[in-house]
Amino acid sequence: MPDLTKILAEAGPYWPFITQVLVIWLFGQVAKKRIWTKKRAKNGGIWLFARSTLPLHPIIAGALWGALWPFMPSTEFVTSRGGAINAGMLAGAFTMIGHTVLESMAIAHGWGPVLRVIQNTVPEKDSSYPPPKNK
Repeated sequence: MPDLTKILAEAGPYWPFITQVLVIWLFGQVAKKRIWTKKRAKNGGIWLFARSTLPLHPIIAGALWGALWPFMPSTEFVTSRGGAINAGMLAGAFTMIGHTVLESMAIAHGWGPVLRVIQNTVPEKDSSYPPPKNK
């Protein structure tokens, strides 16, 4: 079993990138399951276009995040806005690829807890209920 402390120490300089990947993934899940839903896509128009271009959204979000480079933290070797945009686009690509690979591995190997986290972090809009109102 690998030593978790060593892994975290090696990953230390890359914490902004790792955070960027996780934040883009979470926002992507919210957008996919709450905003650009399959139900809305059936109506056509902008909803269908947004739903059909979902794989591009993490890359675009990463590029926008990178464009904010002087104000958002980045890994220490990124020294320009262009580099930050490229790193953001790479984070978006890692988000898509990582999600797909991890979900496929969880299904193939029967990793129930991992699969539940991946699929149920953000519930579908139609399956969740608003909190009760206080009277």
